[in-house]
Amino acid sequence: MITAWQNILLDERDDEGRRCSMTYLKTIHNQLSAIFNHACRFYNLPKNPARTVGNMGKEESEEV
Repeated sequence: MITAWQNILLDERDDEGRRCSMTYLKTIHNQLSAIFNHACRFYNLPKNPARTVGNMGKEESEEV
């Protein structure tokens, strides 16, 4: 499910046809992973599925 969600985000475009930046996509994925980490720590989720799938995006933005 997470991979499908990532693919949707990667294909998403705004009204002007622009995609989300890779830095923004990485931030979104990191937030999801943090939620799953919380569930692992406090609610006995066996493993973080976002970590298993892997991250998307990149750390540094491209300067224009």
